[in-house]
Amino acid sequence: MAPVHVDIELVQPTGSRTFVEFKLGDSTTVAELQAHDVQRSGERIAVDVDMNRVILIDPTIEQVIANGRQH
Repeated sequence: MAPVHVDIELVQPTGSRTFVEFKLGDSTTVAELQAHDVQRSGERIAVDVDMNRVILIDPTIEQVIANGRQH
């Protein structure tokens, strides 16, 4: 897995975990990170994308179209 460098647009701390939003191409992406992984919007971080844990949602129909946990 090669890291992808992203610019954090939104940080939502929830205690021991933090949800962040960033762009991958033209798509807004949400990731769950450890609380200490990012502190504020505007930070540039490297993320590893584990395709076995990715869930893709089609925003036009608001439904899951791919779930990495289903095989």
